[in-house]
Amino acid sequence: MEILGQPFVLHYLNEGLRQGRLSPSLFFVGPDGVGKRLCAIELAKCFACEELADRKIARATKKINEWVNNESLPRCGNCQACRKISENNHADVLLINRDLQATILKEKLGSQTAIKIDSIRYLNKFLSLKPIESQRRVVIVDEAHLMNTEAANALLKILEEPPQQAQLILLANNEQALPSTVRSRCAIVRFRSIPVKIMSDWLEREHAVSESKAIELADRSGGSFEKALAFKDEDRPSTDLSDYTLDEFFTLLASTNWKKEGRKRAETAVTQLIESSQKKLEEGDLNQRVRLQTLLDARKHLDNNVPAKLVLENLYIKLEGVR
Repeated sequence: MEILGQPFVLHYLNEGLRQGRLSPSLFFVGPDGVGKRLCAIELAKCFACEELADRKIARATKKINEWVNNESLPRCGNCQACRKISENNHADVLLINRDLQATILKEKLGSQTAIKIDSIRYLNKFLSLKPIESQRRVVIVDEAHLMNTEAANALLKILEEPPQQAQLILLANNEQALPSTVRSRCAIVRFRSIPVKIMSDWLEREHAVSESKAIELADRSGGSFEKALAFKDEDRPSTDLSDYTLDEFFTLLASTNWKKEGRKRAETAVTQLIESSQKKLEEGDLNQRVRLQTLLDARKHLDNNVPAKLVLENLYIKLEGVR
């Protein structure tokens, strides 16, 4: 798969692969939904791709040069090894995430709110074995910022003496959430939000979204592929905040589980109101200008992680003033 909007990341990884000097411990950090996990998976393919096997070294060298020039990573993506990695079914690649930890601990998925030492022990055992089909054994730790102190200390011991032929990739949205002792033993690779143009082109090309809608989704997403797709596929209820009285609205707020569903619910409501206001403005209702700006400001607050309940409370009061 394509890794979009991260030219500096690709250049760094390609140079490390080409020179054989890629750090055995990488820390991918950046906002959610910008391609960190995808990039880690595609990097794992570089160590296993059958097109780059030693028996085809001349051909492999040519392909590496071609891929580097095209700002991609050196793997074919189509061989059996690459397909296995895409399907999370390769003997030498392990993805540590909440699903796996639930399996390891024999617990419910919903209870996995932190990465625990059991997952790190499992990781250590996996890395201690020699590769079977690949140049390196690769472990990807998703949401590494969720490691508890015990898990981080166990990981630190592995980082201090990493096993041979091992590649560890940590993924996190918050660099400071990991102890400095862990960060200092990794090569930090920073991912950036995806530019609107790249995002909108991708939505048009891969998801058959119209040009105007793609630009609107890209702008709203804050540079996150995941958010863009969530906005595209979200349910669109027919209710509007203006359907509620003040008392009814705050009753609705009180009944919402904000910890689990509040942000998505708020984003859905604001998105619906924006689209409704834009439509009315296009139909000639000039009174929508102030209302629309108020809604766009609310969306920015949500994108900046202002508490969703507070955003909606303030939005309702402001909309009351512009009715």
